[in-house]
Amino acid sequence: YKNHLFNKLNKEKDIVFNEILSTIKTKDYIIKFSRLEFNLIRYLYLKKNKVVSRKDIQSYVWGFYEFDFFSRSVDTYVKLIRRKLNNYPNFEYEIVTSRGKGYSLVNKNKL
Repeated sequence: YKNHLFNKLNKEKDIVFNEILSTIKTKDYIIKFSRLEFNLIRYLYLKKNKVVSRKDIQSYVWGFYEFDFFSRSVDTYVKLIRRKLNNYPNFEYEIVTSRGKGYSLVNKNKL
C-alpha cells in the first residue's frame, strides 16, 4: 500500500519524494528528513488539504493500529517538521492544526 502511495506521489509536478534519501525536492530546495519525519509529511502530502487524525497518522507512520491517546509522538514529529520547514520560506506547503481533529498539509498560497 505504501509503495502504491509513493508511486502516486512521485508523479506530482511540484514536489518529488525520494524514499531512499528521505528527501523532498522542490524547484528551489532539497529538504532532508529523518525516516519518520519523511513518512509523516509524505502521508500528509498524499492527503493534502484534508484533515488527517492523529490516529490515522500514527497507524500509517508507526504502524500502530491501536491508538495511544496519551502518546505525543505525532505532535512531536509535526513540531520537528514545522521547525525544519521554517528554514525554507519558499516551501509552498505548511502543516495546519485542526484542534481536536488532526493535521492537514495545505498550500500557503491558497489559504
